[in-house]
Amino acid sequence: MILHLFTEVAGGVALITLAMPERKNALSVELVNALGDHLAAAASDDDVRVVVLSNEGNTFCAGADLSGRSTAAPRHSLVSVLDAIVECPKPVVGRVAGHCMGGGVGLAAALDVSVDELVGKLVRGGPKALAASKQLVARVPQMSREEAFDWAAPLSQQLFHSDEAKEGIAAFKERRDAAWVPA
Repeated sequence: MILHLFTEVAGGVALITLAMPERKNALSVELVNALGDHLAAAASDDDVRVVVLSNEGNTFCAGADLSGRSTAAPRHSLVSVLDAIVECPKPVVGRVAGHCMGGGVGLAAALDVSVDELVGKLVRGGPKALAASKQLVARVPQMSREEAFDWAAPLSQQLFHSDEAKEGIAAFKERRDAAWVPA
């Protein structure tokens, strides 16, 4: 079996690496299928706090695979992969190394951020707080100020009264890591 990408999970971070450098990580059916599968697995894994999308080789993603070599049946489309990134309840950070072209630009643009230093900070955040932050970033800009406050107020109350918030406050006061921070 040819490995089109691989995922490593360690310390709360799922590192998904596009691994077809000989084909410039072109978006073949196989690569898109694997990326969709791995994103879904990371999104549903409670041990994962942050997803990092990276690449092997000197090209992050060359866009569509124009070779016509694929014989696989599509399970995911590029649009469904982009939706999976945007809708993922966990931050999806890019470690974009090299060129992006065509659909690769779309893939990079769908990421929450493309800055590696943030991963260490994000993984320390509470899982529910991180998911709520993504909801805020995605939904609030389309709302009027009044709608945003009406929508965010109950969410804030729910989060502030959660067990996760109590643990986070206790950890801060006791100068220790919260229980969810990976060892």
